[in-house]
Amino acid sequence: MNSARPYRVYSGRIAYIGDGDGDGPVERGREWFTVSVYDDGHRTIAARCEIDDAVVVRDVTYSVDTCWRPVDAFIRLNVHGRFMGSGWFHFTETEAECETFMAEGGRVSQRMSCAMGSEGRGAVSFGAHPVACDVWHLGGYDPSVMSVGALVVHRAFMSSLLPNGASGPMLSAWNFGVESISVASSYPSTGTSAVTIPMECSTNIRILSTFAVMPITHRSRSTKHAARSISMLRSNR
Repeated sequence: MNSARPYRVYSGRIAYIGDGDGDGPVERGREWFTVSVYDDGHRTIAARCEIDDAVVVRDVTYSVDTCWRPVDAFIRLNVHGRFMGSGWFHFTETEAECETFMAEGGRVSQRMSCAMGSEGRGAVSFGAHPVACDVWHLGGYDPSVMSVGALVVHRAFMSSLLPNGASGPMLSAWNFGVESISVASSYPSTGTSAVTIPMECSTNIRILSTFAVMPITHRSRSTKHAARSISMLRSNR
C-alpha cells in the first residue's frame, strides 16, 4: 500500500459456474468487483454482476464497518434490459432504512428495527447479492470460539429474497445459519476457499446453503460447480 494513502485496493473477477446440458460446467454469469479497505477498518465494495439465464445486471456499492456490519449500500437493478429499481440502504444501531424507486412499485420508504440481541446492537449483516461479498456475512465470526453445530443469525437483511436477487431492491429481514467446519473440508458452493481467501474472511466457517446465500427457510438451486472460478487482480493504487 502507498504509505501516503490511508487505504488499499484489490479487484477481481468471479465466474458464475453452473452445470450445463451434458457438456460439463458452463459460465452462467460473471462479476467484476473492486474493494477499498481503509485504515480505520471500514471497507467498500463496488461490483457489477451479470446473470445470463435470467438476464440480470446489478450494480452495487456496499460498505461495512470494522466488525463487517453493514453501514450503507446503493443497488441498481436491470432485468431483461429494463430498469427494475434502485435503492439506498442505511444501517444504524437501532434501525435499517431503505429509500427505493421501482419501475412497478414507485417510491417506497422503509424502516425496520434492529433490536439488541446476542450479537450486539444494530444489523448483523446485509445481502447486497454480489458473490464477492457473500462471504462478508461471515466476517464478524471467529470460528475458534464458535460452538459445535450451527448458529442461527438474526437481525440480518437482504435487498431481495430471490436467489438471483432479481427483485426490488427492497429491505427484507433475513435469518441464516452458520456452522464451523474443518479447513480441509470441500464445500459445494460459494463459501469455498477460492472465494473466501481473497475476500479476507476465514475459510473454515460457512453459510448453510447450496448456492450463494439464501435464508435457511428457503431452498435454493443446487449446482456442483457454483462460483468456484475466481481470478484476482491485486493493486496498490
